[in-house]
Amino acid sequence: MPFCSICGRFTEEIGKTAQGLCTTCSAYVELSESPIQGKPTGAKPSNITKNIAIVVILIIVGSIFASAFSGSKPEAGTQTIIAPFKTEVPTTTVPLPNITRTFPSPSAARSPMQMPSGTNLQNWSYYAMEWFDRTYGKPNVQTTRNSMFKMVAFYYFVNEYLTYKPDPPEGYVQTTFETLQLRTGDCEDYAILMASLCEYAGLDVSLDLAYASRESGYERVSQQKNHAMCMVYFDMTPEELRSAMTNLQGIYRISSLGFWHVDEPSRIIVKEDGGFTYISNKYNRGMWVSLENWDRLQIYHRIDYDTHLLTNFEGLRAVICRPFPLVQFSTSPTTSSTQSGYLVTCQVRVTNLGALKAKNVVVSVEADAGSNMVYAQDKSYQFDLTADESRTVPLNLNIPSGVRTRILLRIGGSNFETLKSDGQWFETGAKIGFVWKSASQRGILTITVTVTNYGEVPARNVVVWAAFDAGSGLVYNQQQSPQFDLASQGTRLVTLQVKIPKNVHTRVLVRVYGGNFSMIETQSDWFDT
Repeated sequence: MPFCSICGRFTEEIGKTAQGLCTTCSAYVELSESPIQGKPTGAKPSNITKNIAIVVILIIVGSIFASAFSGSKPEAGTQTIIAPFKTEVPTTTVPLPNITRTFPSPSAARSPMQMPSGTNLQNWSYYAMEWFDRTYGKPNVQTTRNSMFKMVAFYYFVNEYLTYKPDPPEGYVQTTFETLQLRTGDCEDYAILMASLCEYAGLDVSLDLAYASRESGYERVSQQKNHAMCMVYFDMTPEELRSAMTNLQGIYRISSLGFWHVDEPSRIIVKEDGGFTYISNKYNRGMWVSLENWDRLQIYHRIDYDTHLLTNFEGLRAVICRPFPLVQFSTSPTTSSTQSGYLVTCQVRVTNLGALKAKNVVVSVEADAGSNMVYAQDKSYQFDLTADESRTVPLNLNIPSGVRTRILLRIGGSNFETLKSDGQWFETGAKIGFVWKSASQRGILTITVTVTNYGEVPARNVVVWAAFDAGSGLVYNQQQSPQFDLASQGTRLVTLQVKIPKNVHTRVLVRVYGGNFSMIETQSDWFDT
């Protein structure tokens, strides 16, 4: 009888070739003769052996006849076991990748499981598969150890073993041993632990970073930026993947599992001295698969995960913390008054702290007017920022006076998310105007001033002032009103009486000034009193 080199049990040969399907472990293997007895030597069996064989045959034949003619049904409580696979042999069969079993199948009489206490990831890998086998395996159904099983087993184990908790220092990446000890972590800790288990079980894995979101119709419910996940490579088509998942559900008590797959077998990012680049021809066909539960994933970076990163975790930490353009900025706006309002100058310093070049960077500033309108705007030309490069971009805004606004800063690019900074609302000052008229009587000039606030903000501590010009910065007989506030679109009539100086060459000066706007002044023509 042929012998299976995978599970170590006797099996039945299928076909007449040396390859066959082991009826014990369902693996395609090279079948050989029993390593214990080898081929028959030609020695005749003893009489005792013959007698035992005859008795066994009679018992079997008697059972068959009794079942065929009695017409009785199975008694209550008996089980009818149905094989999970169809009996007919398919015309074409596609063996699952990594079908060779690296761990022995659990025996029928299982010893109690003991969780590994050390840092040997191979022990943890075996424990995770054994735990899944015991927890979700169906009774009286032969287990498997193919690549689909391994991915699903590790996915279930990691999500059951760990509790999601953000790292205390934001952006910190735990080692696999820290994660196993703490039993907590965030998305990259989950992904790294699963990738490590998969790597030790012989799977080809990568760490992918993505924008993940859940949507209901056209309404975005939630979004997670820079989400990390473990992807497993399968040399399969989507149809073969679904078939393999269906077969696994026939063996284990697991719910219907959806999976994400990325159809780009010839594009994978690997670490090089100059940063990250795309290389081709590593994979001929197939796809990367993940058991994620998001509705939408947009992968923007992939890290080729291998045993080198397992042994050099500091290198992995540096890679996963900086796998994309990480653009930061600072700005120091200054304000100065102009005839028409205010000039705001923004010196924006942009720095790329990531490992990839930031491409087509554009810096823009706007003075917000509300309702998707702006008072003023300015933006830079496109430029690129290599890793660790900084650039200072000067931008100017001419903002009218008398408005309430805020500075909106935007930094966009073709390979990173747009950065946004919304400043605090502020007022550029009241927008004041005035007209005046005068009349003289008995040596007194009566000046009537109409002050109007044309702006959106109140004018505060307004003062109306009048005098006769004496030249050289001097005046005759100045008068001023008490302070008052003037609401937006408000008007105030102010009257001042100024004594007219005798026998001088002069002119009338009228000024209006306040606490939140610049002084404005008008003059009459020169005349002799």
